[in-house]
Amino acid sequence: MELVKNIIEMLGQINPISLIIIIFIVSFIENIFPPIPGDSMLVFTAYLFGKFAYSLTSLFIFSFLGSIIGFMFVFAIGHHWGREFFFQNDHKWMPINFLHRIEKQFNKYGLWVIFWNRLLLGMRTAIGIFSGISNIKWWITLIFISISTAIYNFLLMMMGYYLGDNWEKVQVILKEYNIVTGIILFVLLAVWLFRRERFIENYKGKK
Repeated sequence: MELVKNIIEMLGQINPISLIIIIFIVSFIENIFPPIPGDSMLVFTAYLFGKFAYSLTSLFIFSFLGSIIGFMFVFAIGHHWGREFFFQNDHKWMPINFLHRIEKQFNKYGLWVIFWNRLLLGMRTAIGIFSGISNIKWWITLIFISISTAIYNFLLMMMGYYLGDNWEKVQVILKEYNIVTGIILFVLLAVWLFRRERFIENYKGKK
C-alpha cells in the first residue's frame, strides 16, 4: 500500500493534460492489444483527478474518444481485410462453412454483442473484427459502442472517484470482476471449440 501511495503522489505531479493523453492512448490501444490494463488505469486516473481536483469531464471525454476510435479502427480493419483473410482462405482451424455459420449468428445477435463488448475483457479485438466483417452498418455499430462505452467508462470513473482512497476495495472488485469474466470467456471458448469440432466432423461426414 505504501508503494501505491508513492505512485499516486508521483503521478499527482504530472500535468493533467499528460494524464489525459496517456488515458486516451491506452483506451485506444486496449482495443488492439487486449492485455493492456485500460480499465484499471482509468479507475486509478479517476481517483487522481478527484484527489487533485482535475476535470473529470475531460478525463471522461478523452477516455471515451480513445475507446470509440480504437474500436472503430479495429472495425475498419475487419471491414477492409477481414473477409479476405478469413473467407478467401480455407484455414484448417477456421473452415469457411463454419465461418458462414458464425457470420449468420453475428448478423442476428451482433448488436447485442457489440453493446456488451466493454464487459467482455479479452474479446474486444475479436468483436471489433467480426463487427467489421458482418453486415452491420458502421453508423449503427458506432451508436451501440458509444452507448456501451459511455456507461462503462462512467461506472469505472465513479468507482475510482468514490472508492479511490480504499484501494483494497478497488483491487478486490477489479480482481473478482477479472476472475468472473475470465471464467465466462473460458467457458465460451470451450463451447466454441466443441461446436467447431462437431461442425467439422459433421461436414466431413456429409462429403
